[in-house]
Order: sequence, then structure tokens, then C-alpha cells
Amino acid sequence: MSNKNEPTENFFKISHRTIKGDKFKKLNPGAKILYLYLCSHRNTYGDKNGIFFRSDRHLAEDTGMAIATVGRAKKELIGEGYLRWEKGDFAHACKYQLNEEQRG
Repeated sequence: MSNKNEPTENFFKISHRTIKGDKFKKLNPGAKILYLYLCSHRNTYGDKNGIFFRSDRHLAEDTGMAIATVGRAKKELIGEGYLRWEKGDFAHACKYQLNEEQRG
């Protein structure tokens, strides 16, 4: 039985063209998993420009991947044009923005 204060639908938006595109299909599984989590965070925490903040440690916890795996997946997504990223300083999380114009 669910709590009446909980949302009944927990969905996030992701483009069919993106996930069905040849370029996306060639990504490593870790990069695909990270991309899905980043889409979820963008839709939950992103500002009007889709910018949100998250640390690698939190992304590792979210995805169940090692921090090093998150780093490799993030590097792949950046290299393929799916993600814009700015490193935060020691005390702050990194800044993320998914590239909405990226299509398979």
C-alpha cells in the first residue's frame, strides 16, 4: 500500500530518437546506465535550462557502479556529445547538462 503523499507516477522524459539511434547503441553499458540516471536527475532537479549538480560519489551510489566506472562512462558521454560537464571544486558537486540536440 502506498502513502497517499507519494507520487503515483515516477517517470522521466528521454527522447526515443536518442535511445534508438545508432550512436547511442554503440555506447558501453555503463555509459547508457549513467545517461538514464542523468536524465532522471535532470528531470527531477534540473533548472529551466536542464542544469543540475551531482557528485561522482552520489552518481556511483545511484547507479551501483564504482566511482572509476562512473568517470569512464561520463568521459564517453562527453566525448560522444551527450553531456556537458564542469568540475566542481573540492567541496561542491559537478555541474551537468545533457545535450538535448544529440540524436543517434
